[in-house]
Amino acid sequence: MTGGFTADVFDSAAFDTGSSLTLSHPSYSESIKYVIKDPKCKNIFSDVLIHLSNIKSESTISSVSWTVATYYEDLPTDVKKLLFDFSEHPNPEEDHIDLGDIADAIMYNYEKLPSIVRYLIFSLADRDPLRISMCNYIDKLPDAKQKILHDKFRNL
Repeated sequence: MTGGFTADVFDSAAFDTGSSLTLSHPSYSESIKYVIKDPKCKNIFSDVLIHLSNIKSESTISSVSWTVATYYEDLPTDVKKLLFDFSEHPNPEEDHIDLGDIADAIMYNYEKLPSIVRYLIFSLADRDPLRISMCNYIDKLPDAKQKILHDKFRNL
């Protein structure tokens, strides 16, 4: 045990598959917003996200994208940059990056993200309009932004 943090926080099956990190109890997910307020814990959490971002797995990249979008303002710059790295990746299919998952994470958290991150939605829509048109959270966007996207998708 280190500072109240034990190895049983993580589901050991997650490490066996190597594709994602699963917390062993839902309450641990709820505590992330408090944990990242502590500088030491934030550094550990950030290192884990950076490590996971290098695993070539669609579910892992999706989980990292959602986590970064959800806690964006509380994360260090190198972790925030992951959303841009995934969005601008030259060969997303090759590295199992689903641009729609990234767009969904941004759309869901749209109101609390800075404009530079919000703009990624339109960049993603230019790269993969069909996939972005099927996103689940377009309705979370302001009406004017929804209209811009719907106009882009009109000719698909």
